[in-house]
This record gives sequence, C-alpha cells and structure tokens, in this order.
Amino acid sequence: MVDEAAASGHGDYTVSTRALARPPVPALQLQLLNGQTGAVRLGRTLPVQWLQGAARGAAPAAAASSSADRAGAVAYGLTWVASGQSLQVRPQWAGGSSPVTLDLQFSSTALQASPGSSGPAGTALPALRTQQATTTLQVPLGVWTAFAATGTVQAAAEPGHLSTVSLAEQGRQLMQVRVTLP
Repeated sequence: MVDEAAASGHGDYTVSTRALARPPVPALQLQLLNGQTGAVRLGRTLPVQWLQGAARGAAPAAAASSSADRAGAVAYGLTWVASGQSLQVRPQWAGGSSPVTLDLQFSSTALQASPGSSGPAGTALPALRTQQATTTLQVPLGVWTAFAATGTVQAAAEPGHLSTVSLAEQGRQLMQVRVTLP
C-alpha cells in the first residue's frame, strides 16, 4: 500500500511526491512458482464471550454455602472470530518478454453487530461480513502496477492530467503489485 500522491508511474501525466505523515508499509514479498497460488493475510483473531446458560441455585442448605450457590450458576462460552483482509495471487508467465498474467482474489472479513447485540450478556453473537473481489491483470516484469485504491475515484480535470494536490488532500492509497524473477 502506498499513498496515491507518492506513487510513480509512466504515461503522459506528472506525479510528484511529498513527505508522508507516517512511513509507508514495507512491501510484502511472496515467492511463488509459475502457476502456483499463494496468499497474504493481514488480520487478527478476536475473542467473543457469550452466555451459554444460567441456572438458579437451590435455597441455601447450610450457613457455609457460597454466594454463587444462592445466586445461581452462569456458564459463559468463548468463541474466537477471525477478521481482516487477504489477497490470493496466482502468477502465470509464458517466459521471455511476455507479460505475467496475475489472478488476484481480495477478501475482507469484519465483525458486524447483530440486532440486539448491544444488550446484556447472552444476546446474539456478532455476525461476520465478508466481501470479495477478483480480477485478472497482465503486468510487465519488474513494474509496480496499481490494482486497487481506497476512497472515491478522482475525476481528472482534463483527459490525461491528474492533480496530485487533490490526491494528497484525499489521502487515497493504492495497492500495488510487482512481479520479479529470482
């Protein structure tokens, strides 16, 4: 991921760079054999505690009984839920100066509050919301190629011209890929 204003490219437009408020994320590397599939997953696993059951305790039989016996018993369950993004990549290269065909599949999974989940313990577990997108690119060897961007599409003032000032204001980021040989 890089800031769109800092991305370089070629064509008939000009791109300038600026100092970033935070350093860019270092490029992740995935080494694959021609035609094989690999994946990069960025995410985390979150614990979700839920009420399994509750029972009222019997009347205290002795003065030595605990307060849990008088109040009842509560059993909680714990579920681990994975959320985050993943990118699957499958390169296919015929060799020589031919471009590399990349099959890309991007997916994102996030927790989504279920109706009534803001109430007391024992309400519904949060739902998972998953989004997926797939695309196939043909890219030259050794060239960074943008295939996804955050935010909205920036309309060009004139065909073939791009304003880096407006991009810097939006803070858009590009997801790029580059295929190199070992």
